Amino acid sequence: MQQTELEEAVEEDFYSLLGVSPLADAKEIKRAYYSMMRTCHPDRSGDSESNDFCALLNDVYETLTDPTRRALYDELAGFSAESINPFLDDRYPRDRVFVDEFSCIGCRNCNNVCPKTFGMEEDYGRARVMVQDVDTESKLQEAIDTCPVSCIHWVTAPQLSLLETAMARMERVAVWSLMGGAGANKDVFTEASLAWTRRQSDIRQRVAEAAPQQPQAAPTGWSFWNNTVSFNGATGSRFYRDANQKRQQQQASSSGAGSSGGGDRESRGVAELAARAARVARTWRRYQEVAMAARRDMLVITSVSSASSMDD
Repeated sequence: MQQTELEEAVEEDFYSLLGVSPLADAKEIKRAYYSMMRTCHPDRSGDSESNDFCALLNDVYETLTDPTRRALYDELAGFSAESINPFLDDRYPRDRVFVDEFSCIGCRNCNNVCPKTFGMEEDYGRARVMVQDVDTESKLQEAIDTCPVSCIHWVTAPQLSLLETAMARMERVAVWSLMGGAGANKDVFTEASLAWTRRQSDIRQRVAEAAPQQPQAAPTGWSFWNNTVSFNGATGSRFYRDANQKRQQQQASSSGAGSSGGGDRESRGVAELAARAARVARTWRRYQEVAMAARRDMLVITSVSSASSMDD
């Protein structure tokens, strides 16, 4: 798989989780939801880990069956033809923290500074944000400033949703392999933006095919092609070098205005939904890892049992 080709990877958007089209109606969504719940419910699967997955499905279902929340989700995730690429959208504050695990060297500095926020995942030895909003901003900033490779970033809630999803789909290597040059030159920021662009292109095509009799209006305002972010070969760390400064300027501007600070109600709703989408993507990622490990163990047991039977 090439660095910028994620089409064959498992998607983690709400529609793909249910196995329905982004244009699915409420009946299709309900049918898919109940079908998956029957399959993965802990009482039937016998898998305690499926509790988290069922909770995830409930969040997805509640979002997609509420017209307002679904519209907000479609906007932030790129399923609306009028969506703005979150990496070009400055309506939201950079108040979420994100670890670029491809740049992380596993030094544990952030985990030592903010143990409530950062944890060390076991498979690859990288730092990862486990929980948001549990450490003070000053402590989080300390972790960012003292990171030796600048792999921790302030991002917006919509950006976090895309970054978490992209990170879950990209192949990683252990830290010791990274030191030897394996798995280098992967940029999760570029991948997240490209995935959003592909999704936007696909939804526009589906909308056009669903309503061919309606003439296509010329794009206005934010052009679709202007929604494609070019990082010019820069890594996430380099591209977000000035993020803290911009964030501080935005905070100062909001404070000086003495107004909403976090945007209007709709904007806050989108941001909150994006944060939940990121948590859902993270939960799905963990569930996949556990399920994959369980399948591997089962295959090993089956192979050993088969070999023993043949020997007998």
